[in-house]
Amino acid sequence: MHPVLIDFGFFEIRSYGFFFALAFVIALMYGFFRRKKFGLSQDNVVDIALYIMIGAIVGAKLLSIIIDFKEIIRTGLTFDILRSGFVFLGGLTGGIFGGAFYVYKNKYDYFNYMDFIAPILPLSHGIGRLGCFFNGCCYGSVTNSCFGVVFPVLGDNIPRLPVQLFESVFLILTSIIVVLLERKNIFKKVMFPFYILCYSIFRFIIEFFRGDEIRGFFMNFSTSQWISLIFGIVSIIIILKMRMGRKE
Repeated sequence: MHPVLIDFGFFEIRSYGFFFALAFVIALMYGFFRRKKFGLSQDNVVDIALYIMIGAIVGAKLLSIIIDFKEIIRTGLTFDILRSGFVFLGGLTGGIFGGAFYVYKNKYDYFNYMDFIAPILPLSHGIGRLGCFFNGCCYGSVTNSCFGVVFPVLGDNIPRLPVQLFESVFLILTSIIVVLLERKNIFKKVMFPFYILCYSIFRFIIEFFRGDEIRGFFMNFSTSQWISLIFGIVSIIIILKMRMGRKE
C-alpha cells in the first residue's frame, strides 16, 4: 500500500497518522452537529473529544505493550515500540474510561453522553481503519479469492484479505444504523452498548481471518477475541438491564 501518503523530501505525511487525524477532525465536526440535541456546548464537545483521545492513545499503547511484553523483555522498550503498535480494543477501553472520567468530573448524565457518542465512534473508527489499510498493517490471511490484495510492505507479492476495508465498511454501516435507530427512538440510552455489541461480534469473527500473527493468543483465541467476548457480554447485560428497567 502507501505507508507514506505524501513525501515532501524534508517532511513526510504518513497514511496512518493522516487517517487518524482525519478521523478525529470528522468526529469533532459530527459532535458539533449533534451537540444541541444533547445539551452540549462546543467547548464540551472539544473537551470530551480530548479526554477520549488521550484515554484511547494510552489504552491502545498499554494493550500493545502487554501483548508484546515478552518481546519487550528481550529487546527493551525502544522508541520504535513506543511510536508504533496500537491495539484498537485497548484504545476503546481507554477512550471509555477517559470519557467516563470527564462525565463523572462534570456530573453529566452518563447514558445521555453514551447516546451522544454512539454513532460518532464507529464512524471515526471506520475512517481510522483506512489508515491501517494504506499502512499495510492489520492485514488478513492469504487468499486466492477475488478479494485478495497484495501488500507491498510485506515484500512477498502474496494476496491477502483486506480485512481493514471489511471492518471500515462494517463500522460506517454501524454508524448509519445507530442514527436510524436513534431517529425511531429505538435503544434509547443503550445506543452505545448496542454499537459495542455489534462490533464485538464482528471483531470476534473477523479475527479468524487476520493474517498478522503478533496479536497474542490464549486457548486458541486472540487477545482481541477475549476482549470482544467480555465487551459483548457486558453490553448484553447493560442492554437487558436498561430495557427491563424501562418496563418496570
